[in-house]
Amino acid sequence: MMPLLGFCRASREGELFELIAAVQCSGAHEFEEQVRADVALDGYWLHWASKILPADV
Repeated sequence: MMPLLGFCRASREGELFELIAAVQCSGAHEFEEQVRADVALDGYWLHWASKILPADV
């Protein structure tokens, strides 16, 4: 497991949001899964996550 940062775009009720997410996980696929699940708890839909890099880069 390692800390990763990624740029994300999410939406809720027609409004788009860009955010930077930080997740402790094992890779990019798991990063996106965790961000998708976390934002869904607040009613957001994750469109994409990109530029996922180790937090120390």
